[in-house]
Amino acid sequence: MNTSLRPPLVVLCGSTRFKDAFFRVAQHLELLEEKICLLPPAFGHADGITWTQEQNEAFDRLHRKKIDLAHEVYIIDVDGYVGVSTRGEIEYATQLGKPLRYLSQEKL
Repeated sequence: MNTSLRPPLVVLCGSTRFKDAFFRVAQHLELLEEKICLLPPAFGHADGITWTQEQNEAFDRLHRKKIDLAHEVYIIDVDGYVGVSTRGEIEYATQLGKPLRYLSQEKL
């Protein structure tokens, strides 16, 4: 059990096609590890939402701000899949020295 005043923040990164995996991981991290999860606000691929280029860019900027805030980054890499956007987020998090965890290595 985490006894600090502010539980660790974890940002979840990965393709928005893996909506179910995002929620499964968030549930595990929040209920069993007592961490606060930062998830995408919507799941464009899974829900069939088409974003404009401007919306995509705003989404990416905000997601990097979540990485800035987070204590660790959890990569939702179902079957080892990591797309271009997620690779960029991994590189960004690595530059900041953020610890990375991968779903494919933990099998939650």
